[in-house]
Amino acid sequence: MAGSRTLQSLDTGLRVLFCLAREPGEWGTAELSRELEIPKSVVHSVLATLRLHGLAEQDRVSRRYRLGPRSLELGRAAVSRNDLRLVARPVMQRLAAVTDESAYLVVPLGGEGVLLERADPANPIRVTMEVGSRGPLHAGAAFKVILAHLPDDTVRDILNRQGLPPVGPKTPSSVAELMDQLEAIRRLGYSYTEEETFKGVAGVAAAVFDATGQVVASLSLAGLIPRFRHRLERLRDDVTSAAATISERLGHQSGGRAHGPPGPHRQAGD
Repeated sequence: MAGSRTLQSLDTGLRVLFCLAREPGEWGTAELSRELEIPKSVVHSVLATLRLHGLAEQDRVSRRYRLGPRSLELGRAAVSRNDLRLVARPVMQRLAAVTDESAYLVVPLGGEGVLLERADPANPIRVTMEVGSRGPLHAGAAFKVILAHLPDDTVRDILNRQGLPPVGPKTPSSVAELMDQLEAIRRLGYSYTEEETFKGVAGVAAAVFDATGQVVASLSLAGLIPRFRHRLERLRDDVTSAAATISERLGHQSGGRAHGPPGPHRQAGD
């Protein structure tokens, strides 16, 4: 594994870090030891070092480990160099200007969604979420549209590990309800929610895909419910078109996904 010019301790630390970045997103010490064939005592030392630098964190209840908040810095730099932010930024700015609502780019990370980029309109009355904020993938349009396009095994792992903790007034409360909503999102090509993450706030989102067809982000608009309800069809079309533009610039070949009008499959919540 490690060559003569490789620093053994760094090699081991990076292997643990990369393993934490893989699904299911949270790992026990014994699991890491078995997966990487590294002694548990070494894994403990590596995790302690990663925690010291904010690259790993331990869940207080499960005592399992996941990526820490400073891993976002590495992720941001990597994503930027892979053109996602650079490609998405001008599209987001146009979307915010046309709709007069805030536009958000959320990426999956360790079983959660992380807000990577934001574009605000001139409208002083707007919903604002800070870049770097995180949330579970089962609540809110920007998060659920990512969950809807992840592999089934990954979705099950995330739900088994995290459950459905309430985030906002109308967070989905049952797996059956959530799975129905995810199916509707895949069929319609977008997600619309109200009050799933914040009271009085609606969101509409579409998935962003890379050249391999994998979901790499979501593009969404968030704003006050009254402003969204009377022009939902237009906002839906704007956000799905913008998400398709970003996907195409990342090399994704679209098959012309169709979306239907808001109706009985519209989810309540954001």
